[in-house]
Amino acid sequence: MASGRSSPTCGAQTAACPPTSRPDSHGRPRCGVRTALHIPANAGEHAAAIEAILRRVPDGWGRWLSVDAGWYPLVIATDRRLAEIDPGYVVHQIKEKFGTLRYYCAAGSDDPRREVLDALDAVTEEAERFSALTCERCGDPGILRRTRYWAKTLCTPCGDGLGYMPASDWVQ
Repeated sequence: MASGRSSPTCGAQTAACPPTSRPDSHGRPRCGVRTALHIPANAGEHAAAIEAILRRVPDGWGRWLSVDAGWYPLVIATDRRLAEIDPGYVVHQIKEKFGTLRYYCAAGSDDPRREVLDALDAVTEEAERFSALTCERCGDPGILRRTRYWAKTLCTPCGDGLGYMPASDWVQ
């Protein structure tokens, strides 16, 4: 770009984040990284759907997915189901935590009906349960696996390749 600023999808400085802004405690720009769209490099055929999901994230929350490619179809299916319930719903964060998917979202209305909130919760809870059966890396059937410090849902080839053992075999 002629101005020397990067595209808003790259995570670098944008017009909304001047180069003189003070970095956060990790040395990252306070505004450019959190408002930019961080579409995973391995998104492939899922890139457009992931971009649409990330556009639901409000400014300042950080527009990225913290899951591996095997869960991209699950994240996209979850978004579609949530959008059927509430077309204006908002995403706050999508990540892996303790080996399963966490899809944090809120209703798009300031005063949502209880039925809408319950339906949104039911969809995200179902996605979390399904993620516990799906390899986060490749999307094949998986189980909860562990290392000393980490838990992930992985299939046998992915788990063995990364040094994860079935959680049921874990002895501390």
